[in-house]
Amino acid sequence: MPLPRVRKGNEVAIDFLDHGESSQGPLEFTVYGRVISQDKVNIVVASWVYSDPSKRFRHDDYNVTQFTIVRGAIQAIRFLR
Repeated sequence: MPLPRVRKGNEVAIDFLDHGESSQGPLEFTVYGRVISQDKVNIVVASWVYSDPSKRFRHDDYNVTQFTIVRGAIQAIRFLR
């Protein structure tokens, strides 16, 4: 099943597979947050982000916690708002 398209600013929950150290296989995790950027390979989600969505994001802003999720590892995307 194809994944839904996301846009910058969407608030999402993304289920994805991650490697597991000393496990029997990949483990599924969920990241919650606002999409701040994306390309053909990755979706970047900020989970600790400014309340004002119009505040300009910079990748060197250490007040924002971000996670880069490889599209090939994504199992599901749900829109939160």
